Amino acid sequence: MRGQILSDRRCPVCGSSFQDNHRDGLVCPRHPDQRASRYIVRFGRAVRKRFTDYRRAQRYLDGLRYEVDQNKFDPREHQASRPISIGILSARWLEDKEGEIGLKQMRSYEQWLHEACDYWGRDRSVKAVSYSDIKQFLKSRRHQRTGEPLTIVTQSKIRSCLHAFYAWCLKERIITLAEFPEFPTVRGVNKRRAVTDLETQAMILDEIRDLYGDTDTWLVLRMLCTYVGVRPGQLLNLTYQDLDFSRDPAGFWLRRKGSREEYRDDDFTPVLPEDLEALRAKPRGLPHVRVFDLTRDQLYKRYQKAVRSLKARKLLPQDYSVSMYAFSRHTSISGSGLTPEELRFASGHRTGEAFKHYCSWSDERKLEVYRRTRPKGVRHQCDTGSAPPRSKKPQ
Repeated sequence: MRGQILSDRRCPVCGSSFQDNHRDGLVCPRHPDQRASRYIVRFGRAVRKRFTDYRRAQRYLDGLRYEVDQNKFDPREHQASRPISIGILSARWLEDKEGEIGLKQMRSYEQWLHEACDYWGRDRSVKAVSYSDIKQFLKSRRHQRTGEPLTIVTQSKIRSCLHAFYAWCLKERIITLAEFPEFPTVRGVNKRRAVTDLETQAMILDEIRDLYGDTDTWLVLRMLCTYVGVRPGQLLNLTYQDLDFSRDPAGFWLRRKGSREEYRDDDFTPVLPEDLEALRAKPRGLPHVRVFDLTRDQLYKRYQKAVRSLKARKLLPQDYSVSMYAFSRHTSISGSGLTPEELRFASGHRTGEAFKHYCSWSDERKLEVYRRTRPKGVRHQCDTGSAPPRSKKPQ
């Protein structure tokens, strides 16, 4: 049979090599009372593992022979360096993804893969992860601060990260298509962000202007409410080299993928004349200097200060809890009355479940559609409350 149990020790009496009696250990053929105390399992040229217990060495050798019989033996799974372990391969995959994705997404991938390595074991083979392992891992994740279960969106992102990792393993010929694990479907109803109406949005913007004047705070929030495809971090990280006044219409370029130098055609955002005038009025700086001298935390705190000021004067309800992101992006899109195609263009979404949040119609808009689809020329109300009489056919 393939494989054997050896020892690097010899008989202390005659110096002969110990031999396996296939029952309870390795003994000297001339002196049966002399036994080995250390064992080595050899299985081909690639597998070599040491043991101090004969029973464990024997079970390990039987397991290797069983894997061969089932056509599942892979010597890489038994090497001491663990070349196809989750810990080593996830680090390689993250190195390949560097430069392809943004810094924030890279940090999220690193965190989720680190949690997966801790949950399954860093030395565990990628082939040993099954459908139930991935399902239990997704269910076990909790929010770091609150300890509550993760939202459907976050679970879907973790699932997509693991799926992309295994797709890379398949492409690198580390696993076969038969060894590619099945991934569970993340089901549930995602919570929608709380939004406000356009009148309240305008009132808060006026309050911010009264508190801080025509400063970067008011300009940035007004631009976030207008250019809904731009995120707060992208606008605050805008540099002077991203401004392009030579185009017609003028605007700015967005760096969507971290430190990438070249732009894509869809990275350009044209601006309205009043915003263009405000950008031209700002003093020019070096190309790498940010246009707005403002951080995201400062912007959020000033937004909260304006909300508290309006609550103190009872112009806002005390239970108002709309975030700054929903106040700008989601409120402007939800109250715009645009068609789904216009919404997709404005929000910058191509596909995905996140886009459906902007396509939710209010009850008033639904009733307006129902009024248009109501059959015309039909009497819908009866004078007596009973069924209307049928009209007689002409003789």
